[in-house]
This record gives sequence, structure tokens and C-alpha cells, in this order.
Amino acid sequence: MSASHSTSLNLHTDEEGATYAVSLVMALPLYVAMIALIVEVSSLTSAGLAVDAAASAAARSAAVWLPLEGDADRKARQIQRAAVMSLVSVSNADNGIAAVRPGDDPEAEEAFAKAYGQFSPHRLPSLAFLREKYRAAHRDTKVTLRTEQTASGPRTIVRVEFLAPVRVPGLAYLLADSKSSGSRVNDARRLVTELPVVLENTTARTHPLGIHYDRLR
Repeated sequence: MSASHSTSLNLHTDEEGATYAVSLVMALPLYVAMIALIVEVSSLTSAGLAVDAAASAAARSAAVWLPLEGDADRKARQIQRAAVMSLVSVSNADNGIAAVRPGDDPEAEEAFAKAYGQFSPHRLPSLAFLREKYRAAHRDTKVTLRTEQTASGPRTIVRVEFLAPVRVPGLAYLLADSKSSGSRVNDARRLVTELPVVLENTTARTHPLGIHYDRLR
């Protein structure tokens, strides 16, 4: 009887690993959720930096285009393109359906695809995917200009809004606050950056530098 009891105790001792397996199974979903949260927050942080760069590019473009004479719609389109170019890398692209849905700016899509192919000939994805990346960035980016009155006079502000995709469905309740028009990922977080536009008169004469050179005889 004692031998049987001893054997039973030994069997239970050998099954200690089962306890660790149960703990691992219970903790695994929390671990996966934590890793997914870290990845999503890192992705949104990268998108936020891209939006800052897009606002800076749009402000520089506005400083060049606004003082010039010409069509206001064309100026707005050029400023929009400057912002979109900075957001292509973090856009919500729908790979595989690029040839189905036309974009709003096919000229810029083609120019972007050709430029990418020229500067990165050895690591070139499909041209359809490059066009779709630009198309998605254009679709989810909104650039607006407004004028504010300050003590020193009127000031132009450029505002860039971008819908950054949230790709993990379970984390959308925590991180997403908007809906994107993408067919693959619909949950998004709205990221906004505003910057002032420094307008300069491009037709004004430059000031002398104070350097005098002897005339050549």
C-alpha cells in the first residue's frame, strides 16, 4: 500500500510541467496584446513624425507658391502634393486592388512611381503598388490654409490632417478615433500638425551685402 502511495506521489511530482504550461497559456494572450500595442504605438509615432515632416513640406511649398500669380486651385494642388509625398511611406495602401480604383491625382501618382524607380532601381516593388501608396496617402491627407490676424499683421497657417491606419482590430477601440476610406484597414487615428507659413516677396530686390569689389579694367 505504501509502495502504491509512493508511486502516486512520484507521478504527481513528474507532472509539475503541466502547471507551467497552464500558466503560459493563460498569460500568452496578454503577452501578445502587449507586443501588438507596442507595435501599434510605434507605428503611430512614426506616422506622427511623418505628419510633422508633411506640414513642414507643405509650409515650404506654400511659401513658394502663394506669392506667385496664378490659379488658386493649382497652388493648392501643389501644396497638397508636397504634403502627400511625405506621407506615402506610412499610408494605408490596399495592395492587390490598385488597378481597380482610379486615383484623384494620376499625374502625381505616375511621377512618384517613376521617381521611385529611378532612385531605387534595385529594390523596386510593383508600379501598381507604388501608385496605390501615393493614392492612399492622397486619400487620407487633408491640407488647409487659413489666415490669422496677429499684432505684427496677417499670418498664414498650414494645417495637415492625416488618417494613420490602426491595423490590429482589437486595439482600434483604444487607439482609433476615425474611419479611413481604405478597403483593407478602416480604423484610423487622426494626426494633426499646424505650422506658420513664412511668406517672402520673391520679386523684391535683394539687399546689398556691404561687400565692394574693384572694377575690372
